[in-house]
Amino acid sequence: LRAVFDARLQLVEIADGKEGDSEFRKKLLTDFPSALLTTTKLVAPQLSIHDPDSIFNPGREYFYLRLIFTLAKQSDWRDQLEKAGHIDRCVVLLDHVMKNFSTGSSEPVKNHPYYLAGTLIRLDASDSYRSSGFADKISELEWWELLKGAWSAMWWNDLYREDEPLEALPGIVAYTLESLETEAAKYDSKSLVRVVDRIYEALKDEEAQPDIISAVKNVKDRLDSSGS
Repeated sequence: LRAVFDARLQLVEIADGKEGDSEFRKKLLTDFPSALLTTTKLVAPQLSIHDPDSIFNPGREYFYLRLIFTLAKQSDWRDQLEKAGHIDRCVVLLDHVMKNFSTGSSEPVKNHPYYLAGTLIRLDASDSYRSSGFADKISELEWWELLKGAWSAMWWNDLYREDEPLEALPGIVAYTLESLETEAAKYDSKSLVRVVDRIYEALKDEEAQPDIISAVKNVKDRLDSSGS
C-alpha cells in the first residue's frame, strides 16, 4: 500500500493521459479500485478479538485515505472508485476515525478526519450533503462532527501549508457552510470559531491563493454572524 501511495500522483497522470497505452490505462482503472478494496478490507486479527477496534489500523488507513483522496480528484478514478464501493468503505471508517481522533488516543489518528471528509466529498461529487450518496448512511450529526474534525486536523497538523490538502479546502468550506444550517450545528457552531479563525490568519500569513483565503473567510464570517 505504501508503494502505491508513493505513486499516487503518477496514477493520476496515467488516468489523465489520453495518448498513452489505452489498454493499460483501461485495465488499471478497471482492476485497481477493486483490488485496493480487497487488500485493505477491515478484518480483525484473530489474536485481537477482545479489542473492539482491532480492525482499525491507523497507519494503513492513513495511506489508504490519502491515496484515494488524491485519486478521486481525477474524474475517471472517481467514477471507478465509487463503482468499486469505496464510498461505503469510507463510511465504515468514519466511526473508527472519529472514535480514535476525538478521545485523544495515543494512536496516530491525526490527519484522518481531513482526508476522510475530503475523500467523501470528492468521491460523491454532488456538491451537497443532502443530495449525496452517503446521506442515508451518515447522519447530519456524524457529518458535522467529521467536518469539525477536518478543520481541527488541518490546524493542528499544519495542513494549510501543503498544496494537496489545500486543493480540497473549497469543498470542505462548501459542505461546512451547508452543515451550519442544520440542527446538528445550531448549538455547536461556536466550537469551530477559534480553529477557523486560526486557519484564516495562517493562510494570510502563508500568502495562500486569494480564492482559498476568501473561501475560509466565508466560513469565518458565517460563524461570526451566528455568534453575534
